[in-house]
Amino acid sequence: MQASMGTVGQPGGGSSGAVQHGVGRPEHHHDAPGPEPLLFDGKHDPSAIRVPALVCASFSDQELHSWDTFEAFRLLDTGDKWLYTHRRQKWGAYYGPASDTANRAVFDIVFAEDTDVIGNSALRLFVETENATDADLFVGVEKLDTDGNEVYFFSASGGNANGPVTRGWLRASKRALNTERSTDARPVLSYATDEPLTPGDAVHVDIPLMPTATRFRDGEALRLIIQSWSDPGQWEGGETPQWAAIRTGRTHLHTGPQARARLLLPTLQPGEQP
Repeated sequence: MQASMGTVGQPGGGSSGAVQHGVGRPEHHHDAPGPEPLLFDGKHDPSAIRVPALVCASFSDQELHSWDTFEAFRLLDTGDKWLYTHRRQKWGAYYGPASDTANRAVFDIVFAEDTDVIGNSALRLFVETENATDADLFVGVEKLDTDGNEVYFFSASGGNANGPVTRGWLRASKRALNTERSTDARPVLSYATDEPLTPGDAVHVDIPLMPTATRFRDGEALRLIIQSWSDPGQWEGGETPQWAAIRTGRTHLHTGPQARARLLLPTLQPGEQP
């Protein structure tokens, strides 16, 4: 979809004030005792909407759309509704390169009781390439509070408190393991061989994740993100240069009985001894 922007004006030139006169802005009446009724007396009825809906709402449009879009989402009378939120400039968030999520997979696990994740973690994936003989896989494990907000951690050299719980990465052609040193919870890559992938054939890869000790409270969530690019300034703490990532072809992730992908986590309930 393409959108164009232009200037509203009177025929023959000059801008029109009619559009501005139709906007209910809070500062129109400085002596008003509260928000003006025009902001709330719209004739639309979101509760009459019963089809699946994706609502895009920003916290950064407080003088324009924040109030109504969040309220509309609350009133939608459908069990199939999703809310996409952000605190950036909306055009950049919705249409900029950073919004291209065809190149990541996201999985959430909500904890039903307080749980400590302590030790090494490992991720097993089954990957297939299309029009490429190699792929880069960048993995992050994030923590979400009970409201769905990310909880950040220090990520590099004790600075930049914007990192995930843990992370890992792998170039698929370097997937061979050091069999003498590897365990399920601690895969150790050998880097001794180069094994290009055959497009169309799925292979399994084991990705080691850095050790962590993180408590997840009842109702908090662990988010697993798998993507094809690195995140300088976030997962890499701002101190690691941009990776020379592979940017050709496509990568498909396989799951199911024939491709038992897994995230292996060492967990303890609070007070439990390892």
